[in-house]
Amino acid sequence: MEEYSATTRFILTGNYRHKIKPSLQSRCQSLTIRPSLRDCLARCLSILKTENVVVAADQKKLLVELVKLHCPDLRKCINEMQKYCRGGVLNLSKQPDNSGLCATIYDHIVARDSLSLRKYLIENDEIFSSEWEHLLSDLLNFIYKISIDDSKKKAMILTIADHLEKSSRVNDQEINFFACVLNLENVD
Repeated sequence: MEEYSATTRFILTGNYRHKIKPSLQSRCQSLTIRPSLRDCLARCLSILKTENVVVAADQKKLLVELVKLHCPDLRKCINEMQKYCRGGVLNLSKQPDNSGLCATIYDHIVARDSLSLRKYLIENDEIFSSEWEHLLSDLLNFIYKISIDDSKKKAMILTIADHLEKSSRVNDQEINFFACVLNLENVD
């Protein structure tokens, strides 16, 4: 970049600033451009229209929920929509209720039995559609609602929040999930 900077201007884009090396960031002017929820939804609808995908009336509310969940990451929204398009029809299913699964996970954490938990979740990943990050979020909500010592609850929530933050940087969400479970086992 330095060799050609006298005659060339560079525009670098990225989804996550923390993934760009600080030495490169120091040579750039940083702008944060974040599309609104409305813009993300409009773009998703435009893509569905261009691809001639039929969106039934009952699917529109679910589509809004999907875009809210992943906004402003349009790539993730598009991938999720593509996952639920079959034969030119968008068929989003409601996110599964993982409260029973979270209770099972919590029981395994309390019993410090993460290895059999891992086996159980891998064998039954269709229950939560292999959405490890969503399962972490559901686990955080579950921990928040149960009756345990406040200091333990706070430590568990912080541990899960840390692993939710890490989920944006890891390649394997399953490994991140089980690293979180191992850390939760050590919360006293």
